[in-house]
Amino acid sequence: HDRENKERVPPIGDKIGEGALSEVYKVSSYGNFLAMKLYKGREHLPFAKAEADLVRKLDHYNVLRIYDFSEGESKFEGRPWLLLDYAPSNL
Repeated sequence: HDRENKERVPPIGDKIGEGALSEVYKVSSYGNFLAMKLYKGREHLPFAKAEADLVRKLDHYNVLRIYDFSEGESKFEGRPWLLLDYAPSNL
């Protein structure tokens, strides 16, 4: 199971943003840059689930796509995360 998680989660690069509930990191996956939104604690799982569900339903050029979602993995101390489009113009 741990080997599967290591393959699923791309290496984390620089921190590019932070909010009240999460931190955002630039990641590289299959030659593309993506953004990983890593929630600050397991207690934010309901927010992460709601965000993932909502964004997956939207299809608009001004809304970042979600590529992956995790309810929490040992690599991040059980913290949930979203893997999103990287939009440097939003920084």
